[in-house]
Amino acid sequence: MVVIPQSLRAQVLEILHDAHNGPVKMKQTARTYCWWPGIFKEIEQYAHKCQVCNQMAMNPKETHNPWPEPEHNWQQLHMDFAGPCYGEKWLLIADAKSKYPIVKPMKHDTSAKALIKVLDEIFDYFGAPETLVSDNGPPFTSYEMKIFYEKYGIQHMTTAPYHPASNGLAERLVRSFKESMNKSMATGMSKEQSLRTFLRSYRWTPHSFHGKAPAEVLLQREIRHTLSLLKPRPEKEHADEQEHVQGHMHPNEPIQVHMNPNEHRQQQHPVQVTPIARRPVRERRPARDPYYIHGAELGEALTQAGVTP
Repeated sequence: MVVIPQSLRAQVLEILHDAHNGPVKMKQTARTYCWWPGIFKEIEQYAHKCQVCNQMAMNPKETHNPWPEPEHNWQQLHMDFAGPCYGEKWLLIADAKSKYPIVKPMKHDTSAKALIKVLDEIFDYFGAPETLVSDNGPPFTSYEMKIFYEKYGIQHMTTAPYHPASNGLAERLVRSFKESMNKSMATGMSKEQSLRTFLRSYRWTPHSFHGKAPAEVLLQREIRHTLSLLKPRPEKEHADEQEHVQGHMHPNEPIQVHMNPNEHRQQQHPVQVTPIARRPVRERRPARDPYYIHGAELGEALTQAGVTP
């Protein structure tokens, strides 16, 4: 968690509201990356002042999802068509476990052949699911699609045709997609950039279902994006030094250590590598040869054979 200074807070608020997310989603994202006194109040004020959001505010509809949660990611997918809108029809897919969304433009071709082509491309990246949920209208129930399901060993489950409430996960995704696209395109953003903005926001924002970003749940790793730059990075120089020493020295290995290079004489003393605590250590040597070994970063230090630090 990074405390944001006053001079950068406006920029962070703009990033949090990038896809015209409401205050709830903005707060969910902020909890992961940043904080400052009164941040939640400022988030609410920022979101409520957005003219585009106010003009296109939509009343949330209650949806029911009768489908039980699957055990694994990408095990069960829900799909539906949206549109025509923004000049074409769209295929929307959501993973039931992670809530990860995929949106593909279909132009005006929603035939089985076009659908199979898009699904094949998606499966090339993520593999095939065990179950696909859709309504029982065309083309999902066509003969060509039946052959496609059998090819991948997919169980196809259907809901009532043209009754989106029975496929709640897909319905919510369609609604979020249209709302985000409307807001982004109202600001002059292109259709392609609006889609990219929506997908990034939906995939990277912690979901209310499990409190994590869908992309993080699906890919099983932290997602690096703009707000990730707020987190301090470990000191690479120290890490490189530690890796170098550990890669070349082993406990009880005899080596030679050069004494103070500022002296004219260059003596070498036989010592052994000894693992010690991660703290600076002074080697006990005669007073005429003061010598310090710094092991705070490296975790190992060189000590004279037979001498306890």
